Amino acid sequence: MVWYMRNQLLRVADWAGMAHSLEIRVPLVDIVLLREIAPLLASNYRPGKLDMAGTLETPLPDAVLQRAKSGFFVPVRRWLAGASSPGVGNRDHDWRGWAQTVYRHHTGAP
Repeated sequence: MVWYMRNQLLRVADWAGMAHSLEIRVPLVDIVLLREIAPLLASNYRPGKLDMAGTLETPLPDAVLQRAKSGFFVPVRRWLAGASSPGVGNRDHDWRGWAQTVYRHHTGAP
């Protein structure tokens, strides 16, 4: 089962997710982590991220544990089109405008 999970299922799930632009979250497959949080899982308490972070042999600094979410952003529009392309503004998160630009380019629509 370990070989099948690690070398087959996780690889296929990762490939399928990337093929369809989806973020796939794999189950908790780290046996050390699972052993540490098993008592919490067996109780009515639902372990959170801080509980899982507390299982580390070397604790994470408070600055890491308490920081606010930062999000993740990749400026794909700017990389692919450049700031001077028609239909592309300086807002990298304007995916609707980017989609319209790509659509017009490939279909010849005005």
